[in-house]
Amino acid sequence: MRSILYSLILISSSAFSQISVFDSKDISLLFLNNDTPLKLMTNSNFSKNISKIFWGTKIIDTIKEPIEHLFIQSNFHPFTIITTGNNILIFNLKNRELKITKIESDNGYPITLMNDNLIFYKESYFNNIPYIVFNSFSIDQSMFIKSIKCKLPVYSNSIFFTYAGSYFSPISKKILIITGIDSGDGEITDPFKGIIFDIESDKYITNALPDSFDIKYMTELTPFSDYKSFRSNYLVNDNMGNILIQKNYILNSDFVIVRETVPRKTFVIKGYCNENDKITGTFVLSSTDNRLKNVIININNTEHFDYIQNMIFHEKNVSGTLDSLTKDDLETLRNFIFAKHNQKFDDEYYQAYFNTFVFYSDESMRKSRLPDVTHLLTPADKQNLALINEALEKIK
Repeated sequence: MRSILYSLILISSSAFSQISVFDSKDISLLFLNNDTPLKLMTNSNFSKNISKIFWGTKIIDTIKEPIEHLFIQSNFHPFTIITTGNNILIFNLKNRELKITKIESDNGYPITLMNDNLIFYKESYFNNIPYIVFNSFSIDQSMFIKSIKCKLPVYSNSIFFTYAGSYFSPISKKILIITGIDSGDGEITDPFKGIIFDIESDKYITNALPDSFDIKYMTELTPFSDYKSFRSNYLVNDNMGNILIQKNYILNSDFVIVRETVPRKTFVIKGYCNENDKITGTFVLSSTDNRLKNVIININNTEHFDYIQNMIFHEKNVSGTLDSLTKDDLETLRNFIFAKHNQKFDDEYYQAYFNTFVFYSDESMRKSRLPDVTHLLTPADKQNLALINEALEKIK
């Protein structure tokens, strides 16, 4: 299902053909459930310090503080977790119940859901030795049930370490924690360290990433829809902010690099599309070619689809990889072949979709779109185009 969401209006197909209007431009979370055509949207108005939670077009709660964090992992949990300062809002996606729980801020910083428990991260010292502490909050019992202390010998006692990011894999039950030295003014400096902590065994290891992968340049790590692997954006800027290197890597559930892939811009995930408790699409922020419209689009966020696009981009034959794809997927891949050569698209969905890629979204590329790039197609492009059209004929 292809869909495009403007700042105020959701336009979608299939079960979501109706238009829903919301009263805030800042859409923090979008959740679509294909079994019942309902939309869970969370709107935050930071200027007025008010957050509103919608189920469909109905406001189910108003909170007098801005939303800080959102967690939704429907493949593993029927909950959306929303944190707002010292409050945790637990929204049950199956019975549509909202439960508000007060959490003391000294329990740490919420980083992920695991086994229906919300995991908090906290830096602390014990006997002048730096530790990372994980506090586990039971959603069912509304209480903290476990605390794990992880000693970090990679830092000397005199150095204040700080958390710069954390990423959780529900498959391996591991958390990748990126830490660095705080200069004292809140700026994180060298050396950055990648620590992998195994929650089930209460053990950690230093991340075994290759020397060529300097973890301080990893600007984000976004999970694929099955949470079995992640896409990492690797970005190096000069002192003027100009991009020197931008690459994307695929990491498995143990946070080991598997391959390089087509570079995409920084992903701003706005929500998920759900079918039978399985995430089938990811909503990301993008823009049309004229940049006048900021939109949210639904994309196929699976590693298999990413793998096929990477093959097309690098002139590899995609034979044998298309059988499980939908009509929308195949049409997107067909247009991807033309987007490689800077094809201009009238369809705003395709404008926004391909503008999530570095090769298409560059300002110089936007200004030099071509109405027809057929003459630029390579022999590999033509072979893949024929395979995709053949797969589309089978669906029809």
